Amino acid sequence: MHYLQVIKEHIDITLCISFGFSTTSPLT
Repeated sequence: MHYLQVIKEHIDITLCISFGFSTTSPLT
């Protein structure tokens, strides 16, 4: 179950980076 927490944190960071790139250069 500990892996789920790590994965969730990794996803949160990935989402933050994705949103950051989206605001700078929206590819969507």
